[in-house]
Amino acid sequence: MVNWSAWKFDGWTVAWLAWIAFFFVLETWTLVNHSHNELTAHLRPVIQSAPPIYFIGLGLWLWLGQHFLLAGLDWRALFRAG
Repeated sequence: MVNWSAWKFDGWTVAWLAWIAFFFVLETWTLVNHSHNELTAHLRPVIQSAPPIYFIGLGLWLWLGQHFLLAGLDWRALFRAG
């Protein structure tokens, strides 16, 4: 696993880390200022509209279903030129 490219520190990794840091800073700032405009406040009605098992099942389907049942569906294959 030494040469595994997923652990490479590249531009995508930096972008994801920047996005996560920005999200936490923005959420913390809005919670401290009590503006009630944080993302978690907007998502709360959506999350409370269904039982937790629905979201667990959806997450399992997105993870396992896509990897095992649709293994041939690869983004590189979809956008292959030629």
